[in-house]
Formats: sequence, structure tokens, C-alpha cells
Amino acid sequence: MTPRVQPKPQPQPQPTALVGYRVARVVSDVFSPPVLAVVIAVLGALLVAQPGAWRFVLVFVGVGILAPIFDVIWLLRTGRISDFHLTKRSERIRPFVVSTAATTLAMVILWALGAPALLIWLAVAALAQTLLLFVLTLRWKVSIHAATSGAFAALVTLAWGIRPATGLVVLLIPVVGWARIHLRRHTLAQVVVGATIGAVTMAVAMRGLLWE
Repeated sequence: MTPRVQPKPQPQPQPTALVGYRVARVVSDVFSPPVLAVVIAVLGALLVAQPGAWRFVLVFVGVGILAPIFDVIWLLRTGRISDFHLTKRSERIRPFVVSTAATTLAMVILWALGAPALLIWLAVAALAQTLLLFVLTLRWKVSIHAATSGAFAALVTLAWGIRPATGLVVLLIPVVGWARIHLRRHTLAQVVVGATIGAVTMAVAMRGLLWE
């Protein structure tokens, strides 16, 4: 009789590993691209400091942010994508197309309604960031989380200058980057390139505002 081979016990994750995983998940969810995009729009309204600025923010959030989110939720519910954060590169193509179209429409609406220049330039930055990430995603999975955190940190630093409070915001970039790497969603290079794209597009947009 052939002796029965006992299966090897699977290694159990260590408590510290579980804590790190949970922290990384919380960081990824709390500082997800849609959340930071809304925060950027709100900061834009605060910087403009005009009573009517909030209605333009609602337009941008509704058209440029919520519409793509609803599309991703629909894709998830119908089984067309595996998770909300679009882990697989191939699943990011359609959401990027929808996001590009929605951001373009939001920017055009803001311009047609006579929105403050800052809000229009923030929409330009969002569109430029989306297009660059889209092009790279065709061959390489760049971190959208890192790009949005880079844009957020750049806006805060350029608007309020370098000070301890803004320094804490800049620290958000490595924290988000660590979370994406720890969850094995991205490599270090994908995080660095994403953060650079977000920061540069925002800096260029703010520079364009100064040229007006």
C-alpha cells in the first residue's frame, strides 16, 4: 500500500504582516484618486474665494469625477472588472476612456459657464494627467494613486508655500506609494513615475494660471 502523503501546512501570515496589509488597504481607500480629486476641487474653490465658485466645483465633481466612478461601479457589478482599484492593467482602458471624455466635458462646461480661471486650470491639469496616464497604461501600469497624491501635494505647496503643514501633505506621496507597493499593486518605478506626472501636470497648470 502506498503511504498517504500528508499535505504540507501552509504558512500563516504573521500578525505584523496582517497589520501592514490592513494599514496599506486603509491608506489606499482613504487617499484613493476620486477622494483626492474631490479634495483638490474643494481647495480650488477655497483659493478662488468667490461665493459662486462652489457651483462650478459641483459641476466638475459631478461630471468629471462621479460619472467615471459610476461607470467603474457598473463595470464591477457586471463582472467586467475584478476590483474597484482596477488592479489588472487591461481593465483600465475603458475607465480611462470614460474619464478622459468626462474630464474634457467638465472642462468645456466650466469654460462655457465662465468659471474662475483657477478652476479651469485645475481641470486642465486633471485632463493632462489622465491623458498621460492613459497613454502609459497601454503598455505599463502606472500608479494612479501616486499621480493624484503628487498633484494634491503640488497644489498645496504652490498655493500655500513651503511650511511645516504643507510638508506633512508632501509626506502623503511616500505614504501612498508605500501602500501601493506593499499591496503589490505597483512597483517603485510605477509609483515614482505616477507621482512625478501628477506633480508636474499640476505645476504646469498653476504656471499657466500665472501667465494669464
